[in-house]
Amino acid sequence: MHQGDVQRYKKIFEYADQWSVLKGKLDGKPIITRFKEALVDAIGHPDYPFQIGVAVPLLAPTLNGLPLPNEGECLLTVEDALVDALEKNQAAVHVMTITFNNMREFVFYAHGGKPESYEQEVKRVEEKISTKHQLQFMIQLDKDWEVFKKYAGQEK
Repeated sequence: MHQGDVQRYKKIFEYADQWSVLKGKLDGKPIITRFKEALVDAIGHPDYPFQIGVAVPLLAPTLNGLPLPNEGECLLTVEDALVDALEKNQAAVHVMTITFNNMREFVFYAHGGKPESYEQEVKRVEEKISTKHQLQFMIQLDKDWEVFKKYAGQEK
């Protein structure tokens, strides 16, 4: 893009719901990232400047810090509940899931609004889920989607 060009973004939920998986090593440990591939074209979407991370410590990780299949299934239930809660009214979009070092983190990008409302949604999900997982919430301004770029292999 040349200076002065304005990138045209589609509405966030018009991007294809197509996911890719990256596997690698970080600090000598395995890392698995599943990301919404079409959102590479939405990096920096002006309607979604806030990055939300919901980190979930694994209850019984393998020696290399990954979940066993049974726990992986439980975490899919947690993921579905978070997506239902945070994507309501297109307030946020689930962009990736990172599994690394005894944790699974669900990454979303969100509109402005009140950050505490997103935290309340996550707390409601934590209260409803039948697993014993604890959900750790954080939100930060990330207009350029640096977190997404880093873990989706888009850093230059």
